[in-house]
Amino acid sequence: MDLLETALDPLDSLCISGHDAAVGREGIMRDLPIKVDADAVIAIGNYLDDHSKATAVSVSVAIFAIRKKAMTTLSDNELEELIVESAAARHLAVLLDTRDN
Repeated sequence: MDLLETALDPLDSLCISGHDAAVGREGIMRDLPIKVDADAVIAIGNYLDDHSKATAVSVSVAIFAIRKKAMTTLSDNELEELIVESAAARHLAVLLDTRDN
């Protein structure tokens, strides 16, 4: 393998140097959910971007607000998962106040 082939190897472009390299490729990448609703993801992002960092994000209120803004076929549980992941990425506290019936 010559220098050009090495530089263009797609697996090499996924490697991360520093602390994250110790985690390994499996630890830094994950599969996307089967159902991805771009409108819901954008609505969640906008909702969380506008949310105060001083108070916790109420998952039940967030789901209600997102359902008003985005017509989505995602279940409440799927929305909850996306909200929690997105809030964690923004370092926001989350109030897990939904109920399973």
